[in-house]
Amino acid sequence: MFAIYFRSYKPRLGTISDILTLNDHKKRKEAMFGKYLLSLSLFIGILFFSPNQLYAQEEGEIIIISEHVGKEIDKEEREEYELFPNIKGFQSAVLLKLPDNRYVFRITYLDEQTGELKIELKQVSQESINNIRYQIDIKPREIFKKIEAGKPQDLKKDVYDEPVMVEEKPRDLKHASYPELGVVCSMIMNPALGYWFGPVGVRVAGMYLGDDHNEFHLNLGYKFSDNENTQQSINLLSERIVGSDPGADYHYTCLGVAYGLNFSIKGYRGFFIEMGMAKVLHDNLGNLKNDPFVPCGTFGYIYRFTPK
Repeated sequence: MFAIYFRSYKPRLGTISDILTLNDHKKRKEAMFGKYLLSLSLFIGILFFSPNQLYAQEEGEIIIISEHVGKEIDKEEREEYELFPNIKGFQSAVLLKLPDNRYVFRITYLDEQTGELKIELKQVSQESINNIRYQIDIKPREIFKKIEAGKPQDLKKDVYDEPVMVEEKPRDLKHASYPELGVVCSMIMNPALGYWFGPVGVRVAGMYLGDDHNEFHLNLGYKFSDNENTQQSINLLSERIVGSDPGADYHYTCLGVAYGLNFSIKGYRGFFIEMGMAKVLHDNLGNLKNDPFVPCGTFGYIYRFTPK
């Protein structure tokens, strides 16, 4: 966890010692407040910069779906081969292979309301790609052959076939079971190992660097959404933290609840952030006695070994 805490006692004034104590207290509060703002800004940024927006920035290797259209399908080719019928204001489409071996179409379209060009990614399966190749390479020749053979009844069936649809939603993995492995950061770096039993999972993380620097984290989680790109969960946390920062020393045990987000950036999965609130159960040093609830959280990298 970030271990960001505020002490609320007010030192008495009057002596030089009191004044120095107050100055130290103010410096510690400023350090804690700065960490809190940094953590809060990161959390708000993740919430507003949604996984869909992160997904929309992915890039990859350009794949030529057919020599008849080259690297890019333009407006005329879209009309000729009856592709992307559900995209209004279509301008062009490029097939990309992402670093994690998924395929997406990067589609450029004209927003009818704003008049601006926009880009959208639509994931496609190998089956959909084969259907599109058939639509471009094979179907026109079959139609031509039927025209030459004089079979208008078969031609009519082909011409009015439903156009190929390419949109495909990521697989729902909410009830899938799989392990996860990574590193998360609180006061120190902690190796993390977990396993999801369908929607319910458990994760442990910890590190011992000495009697004055060690941590242990136990998470019991419930994922309310999960796919190959992102996972969102709510977690019950139990932690033991021993450490220090420029503001204070800490040695405490707490129990709390946190929101967890595992997301991808440009095709690379596993980026992780978790933030919430915790109740201090035991404070060995006594410097959190005026703070019954404290903000907590971790960030780092946790790779999910999702089923193929």
